[in-house]
Amino acid sequence: MIKIKNIVPLYCFLFSIFYGCNKADSPLTDTNRALHEKLAGDYRLKTSFANKEVDIDLNGTENRDMIKESGNFKNSKLWISIDKNLLLFEQMWPEQFPFFYEGTILHVNFANQGDIRTFKFKENNTQIVTDTITKTLNGIIIKSPPLSVKIIGNGKIEVVNKKMLYTNKGLEEVIFTSVYTYTGYNKVIFK
Repeated sequence: MIKIKNIVPLYCFLFSIFYGCNKADSPLTDTNRALHEKLAGDYRLKTSFANKEVDIDLNGTENRDMIKESGNFKNSKLWISIDKNLLLFEQMWPEQFPFFYEGTILHVNFANQGDIRTFKFKENNTQIVTDTITKTLNGIIIKSPPLSVKIIGNGKIEVVNKKMLYTNKGLEEVIFTSVYTYTGYNKVIFK
């Protein structure tokens, strides 16, 4: 005959397996869900200033304000995706495509190019740190990671980039500080 005192531990064990597992989200998932609600989606370029006057469209006029320097910057954007396991940061930025003739740049075309990177948060979720992969073409760095990404509040994100660009003075290193504002579009479902 089976004694009750032998069945009770077995019953408790089976009960804990079937009903004792808490299916609630982990703290990390809860944090990611909150950050998703706050930050995920599209951002459009509001301002972008270079660290010095440059002529990147080779029209003879130098400027620090990149939107005034080239209308191609108006279409720049960011996209942030946050889910349970993956954080993605994409920056769409006008890349230069110079046209050379006998070693001289005659003109420069621009095309928005995306650069998707994984990222993590730091500084109490006020900074984004992307992966550090640098992409080159013909020995020229065309896509380097942002120097910094700060969440500055009110739906705005500040991104600092360093780029090698063709200017009226030749190939120059230029640092851009850009502010993007949230549009509310492309907020994918949290998974």
